[in-house]
Amino acid sequence: MKRYITLIALLIFAVTSCGKKGFDPKKQSEIDDADIRSYLALYNIDAQKDDSGIYYQITKPGNTIHPEADATVTVHTEIKLLDGTHISTLDSTQPLANFIKGLRIGIPLLDKGAEAIILVPSGLAYGSDNVGAIPPNSVLVYNIKLVGFTE
Repeated sequence: MKRYITLIALLIFAVTSCGKKGFDPKKQSEIDDADIRSYLALYNIDAQKDDSGIYYQITKPGNTIHPEADATVTVHTEIKLLDGTHISTLDSTQPLANFIKGLRIGIPLLDKGAEAIILVPSGLAYGSDNVGAIPPNSVLVYNIKLVGFTE
């Protein structure tokens, strides 16, 4: 019986401690946008803002063929935080649907072979979750090359 009471108490604690009290996604979006604009100004990056909230700059054009939403893409990415903290560098081939929302929006803007800088607001990345080396509410900076894709 003690075991069940302890288990129930732990479950209640786990459920109630998972809430993100006081988190305002609209306010965070405004903070992210201001931080991204400051980053762009600091590094003199002339990026375009997509309606979704991502910013991107094509640094090397590709061949005018874009992947569709159901494509499997091969990309080379370097991921950093706005403060320059290196998160990872990787080569990846996977369905576009497996990427964070900001990249599902950003990658189809690229032509095959294109290179770009894509800045993803936290709400289109991992939000208020802490994921590995990525702190909550982090804007992610992707240096990305769309190596290829298959439909």
